[in-house]
Amino acid sequence: MGQSARLDISMELGSVDQTVEVAGTIPLLQTENASVGQVIGREAVEALPLNGRNFIQLAILAPGVSGLDYAQPNTINTGKRPDELRPGGTAIQANGALSYSNQVLLDGIDNTEMISQTFVVRPAVEGIQEFKVLTNNAGAEYGRSVGAVVVVTSKSGSNQFRGTLFEFLRNERLDARNFFARPDAGKPPFKLNQFGASLGGPIKRNRSFFFANYEGYREIFGDTQVVTVPVAQIRAGDFRGVVANGIYDPLTTRANPAGGAAIRDRFANDTIPASRFNPIGSGLVNMWPLPQRSDWRITTS
Repeated sequence: MGQSARLDISMELGSVDQTVEVAGTIPLLQTENASVGQVIGREAVEALPLNGRNFIQLAILAPGVSGLDYAQPNTINTGKRPDELRPGGTAIQANGALSYSNQVLLDGIDNTEMISQTFVVRPAVEGIQEFKVLTNNAGAEYGRSVGAVVVVTSKSGSNQFRGTLFEFLRNERLDARNFFARPDAGKPPFKLNQFGASLGGPIKRNRSFFFANYEGYREIFGDTQVVTVPVAQIRAGDFRGVVANGIYDPLTTRANPAGGAAIRDRFANDTIPASRFNPIGSGLVNMWPLPQRSDWRITTS
């Protein structure tokens, strides 16, 4: 224990019999024009996940492009359905330019919706061969746009018959419960089916071809909202505890002998008699549902 041993070993150099060669080429500069953009190919369009199957969301793969959506609530631009102008957030900004400065083309035809500068016709994913996002210095052939230019090329058939069939499903059984939904009731109904098919092939081999596709969208849902509704006490005309200073009879309004503001008599117990109810107003207030939560309360203003 505690001893050190020395062992001298001679090693000879071996011959070099393997080489690794790394070669690289510098890509040529684009000399035809000064446009800047990126092509999103068929593989990316078909393989990358898309919420709502809106291919324009892939435009954010191009440098300098963001997919923000500033649509106002409760407008057609909010994108609640695929047939609306901005389904799933199709307002893109390139290099800081507003989405209203964009232009979109489909097979060389201007496909720009003139109100929101989005697609008039939005092709389905199965119908797109590729698309290009031009973000700067687009050529004069693209006309008026000072923002992004989205150039879409649709698919065409080939000498082989090829097709697709798909369906995407969401429902209340697969989704989490809405935080504001009643805990003592079932989930609000929700059913979303997005389905379709495509088929392409030859009409005359090596001469003419065809391609067709269809996409359907069906959605049924119950909207959960938290709103203020008249409680049974107020419907009966009882405003005790509702208004801090009480509620007064407008038919007793008269001049103040001491001057200043007019004076009125207060309803007894701050309760409006049923005989004074307006039949139209009473009917309208009863169209509101009663509170569905047990923790409702009357607040004093």
